[in-house]
Formats: sequence, C-alpha cells, structure tokens
Amino acid sequence: MMLCVTGAPPWTAHDVVRAPTEERHLVGRMCEDLRHLLRRNVTIEGRRYTFRIKKYNTSICLTPKAGSTFLKQLIYYLSDPKDLTNNKTNLIFKSFKDKLDYVTKIQTLVLSLERFSVHRLPDTPVRSSLDNYTQSSGLKVISVRNPYSRLFSAYIDKIYVPLEWQYVKRNFILNTTDVHESSPKYCYVYDVSFQTFLNNVIYLLKRGKADRHWAPINDLCAPCSANPHIIIRQETYTEDVMSLLRFLNVSPSEYNAVASMLNRSQGSLDREKTVIDLVSSSFKRLNKSSHINLTCVPHVAEKMWHALQMTGHVPRQLMFPRAAVDWQSPTLKNLVAAFANRTRDMTLSRHHMSTQRQFFLKRAYRSIDRNTVQEIQKLYYTDFKLFGYSIDIT
Repeated sequence: MMLCVTGAPPWTAHDVVRAPTEERHLVGRMCEDLRHLLRRNVTIEGRRYTFRIKKYNTSICLTPKAGSTFLKQLIYYLSDPKDLTNNKTNLIFKSFKDKLDYVTKIQTLVLSLERFSVHRLPDTPVRSSLDNYTQSSGLKVISVRNPYSRLFSAYIDKIYVPLEWQYVKRNFILNTTDVHESSPKYCYVYDVSFQTFLNNVIYLLKRGKADRHWAPINDLCAPCSANPHIIIRQETYTEDVMSLLRFLNVSPSEYNAVASMLNRSQGSLDREKTVIDLVSSSFKRLNKSSHINLTCVPHVAEKMWHALQMTGHVPRQLMFPRAAVDWQSPTLKNLVAAFANRTRDMTLSRHHMSTQRQFFLKRAYRSIDRNTVQEIQKLYYTDFKLFGYSIDIT
C-alpha cells in the first residue's frame, strides 16, 4: 500500500534523535573497532558527491555506482526552486522571476531526464563539501553498495565499453593484449579484462590514488567522521529511498511522484526505456570520444549490448542485432531502434534481472586469481565491515 504523508517543517538540530538508530550504532561500533585502519590518505580523482537539500536540512554523500544518478535527481526534485537559482547557465534572464520559472520547469522534469542529461545538471546549487557533510547538525544520509558488485559495475560502465580511452591511457597500466589499433583509420579499441582492471585498482590504491567511481566509501564519504543517520543500500534501494521520504515527511505529491517513478522502473515498458536511455547516453559519450570513428562503432555497440546483459537489462539468450544496423553510416536513432526492437522480443522480470546480474557477477569473479581477491578484501575491508557486507567471495 502506498503511504501518503503531509509536509513538515525543515529539520532542526534536535530532530536527529528521531533518526533510525540501529544501523547508526552498528556503524559507530565498527568505527571504534576499525579506528586503526581509518587513517589512510587517498587522493580521489574527480569531485566527491556530497550534496545538501537545504529545504529539509539534509546532507547526502552519494557513492558512485550505488544509485547516485537517481539520488541526484531526487536532490534536485526535493530542493526549493529558490535554492536552485544559483544555477550557472548560459541563458540570460530578464528578471529573477524568469530565472525562477526556468529552474522550476527543470525541477518538474528532473525525474524523467535521461542519464546523460542528469550527469550534466549543474552541481553548484546543491553541492556541499565533505567537511560540511561530516560536521552537519542536520540529517545525514549515505548510499552504499557491496564492494564486489560495485567494482564490477564500475568496470562495466567505465572500462568494459571502450569509450574512455584518454582516461584509461592516463590511469591504467595495460598489457599489449589490452589494446589494438584498427585500420585504416587511427582508432584505439581497448579490451581491458576485469582482472586487469582490478590489478590497476589495487596498484593505484596502494599508492594513495583512486577514481571516485571505485574508491572505497570510507575514503569518499568519511562515514566514521559523519556518523550518518540513514543508509541507502543498492541491494534494498527502492525500500530505502521510500523510507527516507517518509522520514523527511515530504509532501504527498512529492512522495507519490517518486514512488511512481521507482515503481515504473520495474515494469517491462520502462525497462525498454532504460535500455534506450543507456544506449543513447553511451552513444553521446561515444560521439565525444576523440579516438572513436565509424570503424569502431560496431565493436563499441556490441560491447554496449553485452554490458546491458551483464547489468540485467537484456536477456543473455538474445544475440546482438548486428544485421539490424547499417554500419556504414550508423546513427543514434538506428542504433536505439535496433536495440529496442530486439529487447522487445523477450522481457525479464525483476527476479530474473537480479538472477542474471548475479550470474555475470559470479562468473566475473571466478576468473580472478586468489591473490587479487585477497588484495581487494584488504583494501575494501572497512567498507565490508562498516556496512555489514560479507567478505566471503562465495
């Protein structure tokens, strides 16, 4: 049954006593036990995802690859439009009212924006610093995920689909088998294995460096300094987001809009929309990649297809629709249509999506040597322990 609640005044410093305490106390106790492991100084590449919803006096540290895209949409949606008018834009407004109207319109559409557009929403109006997050007297929220599945998700999104050659070349030590140059045009197509990815994660972390998409949450969000009140887990994402909304006592319209969005995302029609969204976003990233040209597109598109299978969006029995695209002059419209038409042939239930993701996750880690797994367990030990995830790879 959907719960509707009435609006409430913003948080005060005394309201935090109402926050859920069981998990908070568990994290607090683990921080005491692990304090000798919490001093590691890791330099994060890319800005941390710390935000504030001023209207609800709530600070949130988002962990990339742990539902951060939708939570960023949620932060925009729940913010007071007046708090978003710091938004930097190239548009020129005749008055503050015109700018407020523009921001309000963006806010009403934010829950339905495609992933590519969400990632390009200006952060200035809602961004906070890590210090402000840890020292906040209001409600503090953190999103988390099992380190094993988070690392695999980062690999699929950032490395497996070959769209980020400059990033990979700058940060990774590659084997000669990881990269090949296509002919006749200059075009690097890399095939970095999950083993190579993890080897580089280990190498960089041991030298105090990490990308935000796979950096340990302990280094991203300083949970032992923040002592967050609410934990949103990727594994129980919908339930946790809705619990947060009930706890904030958001308006019925806000609650129902978010609930509707999350419920629709579980249906087959919206899964097709998700596939279209992911393909569109990837193709736009592809067009921005200086190392990509038409000779690379078939290879990149097939990798996109397999990535969608590994994330549970496309049934693994379905073959890549190679014959459905004109590879001499591929367009976003044709590529999206080919993917959408092919996936329409067979849909996956929520249970089967989860089962398929687990299948590929287990298969990926079966190919990793024992020493690598042990190093990952050491480097992400605080994340496993702080948030109650089993370190047992089986």
